[in-house]
Amino acid sequence: MDTIASVISNLGFPIACVIGLGWYVKYITDKHSKEMTTVMDKHEQEIDKLRESHEKQTKELKESFDKNTSVLTELVIWLKSSIKGGNEK
Repeated sequence: MDTIASVISNLGFPIACVIGLGWYVKYITDKHSKEMTTVMDKHEQEIDKLRESHEKQTKELKESFDKNTSVLTELVIWLKSSIKGGNEK
């Protein structure tokens, strides 16, 4: 408390307030930066998990489309051969 009183008496109340408020702003800014770094790291991990999940789902969807395309191709071939065979009789 003596330190605060000596700063006020030597520099004056307005200057002491500016110094105190400057320290407070720096303290809050540093604290906020640490919190934001923690939050950003957590979100980056969540985004990585979502990206991996999306890639897996996309791969499974592509495989499903490929299988469906293969079955449809076989169906078209079978239908064409059936129609040609039916017209020739």
